[in-house]
Amino acid sequence: MTAAALLDVQARLTSLFAEGVGPSAYELNSQIDVQTVRAMLANHVADTMPITDANGNCRGFSVYNLEGRADTLDYDDDGDDLTLTCDIPSGDGLQANETTYDLNLRKIKNREVDDNLCGNLFRDGASPDMRDEAATLVARNLLQGMQAIHRSLNIEFINFLDTGKTGVNNDGSLPSGISYAADTFTIDESILSTLNPDTLTEIETVAQNNDINNWFIIAGRNHFRNAAINSNWKVLNDDQRSEIRWQQARLAFDQKWMDATLTGKNSFVIDPGSFLFYDHIDPTLTQLPFEVEADKWEFFIEDPILMVNTPRGMRPLRYTVHYQKVCSTINTARMRNQFKHRFRIILNAGLHLAPAAADGHTGILKFKSA
Repeated sequence: MTAAALLDVQARLTSLFAEGVGPSAYELNSQIDVQTVRAMLANHVADTMPITDANGNCRGFSVYNLEGRADTLDYDDDGDDLTLTCDIPSGDGLQANETTYDLNLRKIKNREVDDNLCGNLFRDGASPDMRDEAATLVARNLLQGMQAIHRSLNIEFINFLDTGKTGVNNDGSLPSGISYAADTFTIDESILSTLNPDTLTEIETVAQNNDINNWFIIAGRNHFRNAAINSNWKVLNDDQRSEIRWQQARLAFDQKWMDATLTGKNSFVIDPGSFLFYDHIDPTLTQLPFEVEADKWEFFIEDPILMVNTPRGMRPLRYTVHYQKVCSTINTARMRNQFKHRFRIILNAGLHLAPAAADGHTGILKFKSA
């Protein structure tokens, strides 16, 4: 378990995606399984600060925000009865709030490699080809462990959106074809078809009238997707130039899991500042293996496809990995110990709603077709 070997594994994680072709490689194609979490992490804007105890253990993360919106004027009339003094009376002010959130997402997947499968490459792999084969076996195991976490995390994010949808509507002039009840905006597609870009404009207007100035949309298979994809070709026609409207929207699609998880036809308009995500890696860990005791190592590894947007730029999602080499039996053909190489892949993270607006608005709008 050397630094060079681990770097080989990290390199193979990325190349496995590029090389996987044919039905036998379908199980490596997890990108279709992560569309919701991928869009949300890419649009994440919160700047979170880890909270540690006296021993350096991470207890969660904190977020700071300012509150102080006040719509009531101190005077609002024609001025006939207005009197002002030289001294300014007290008024509304800003309040700084600090909110601490815990790490509430812990996902673990165990994987193992039997070194007899690769002819004892782990111990006898002196040649580059043998070492590369061993690295591929380890990388594939780690990748498939991450894929199990991917799928669980994606469903978690979908349910998070559904649970966190706002119970407040500040648009008092909803158009014909959109109604609001039970925390959901319902689209009557006999009036507003989700294949029509005018419907997208109406939904964005609802977002604006709910004081959301910046948003992105995640939709399932049955909202907007066919029209948005087909617009790539329609815009080439002189009489369909308006189809470019689809390409100007911040649209992401989870065609596999969103509608399957929530049933029906669904989409969410999301303020990027409406949620908080933080993945924690112990600051003493590196991508090089650290031997904590005999035949046990710890390190962290980066996700080859999921990227988290932070104020300091995009970076990969990170996992803590525990590795243990365990003697499982004796290979009597070679009279050598045979080992199992066991890996515990851990996502230690937190996912929360950001502090709500003064009226309880969460910044997440759910739209569903009737």
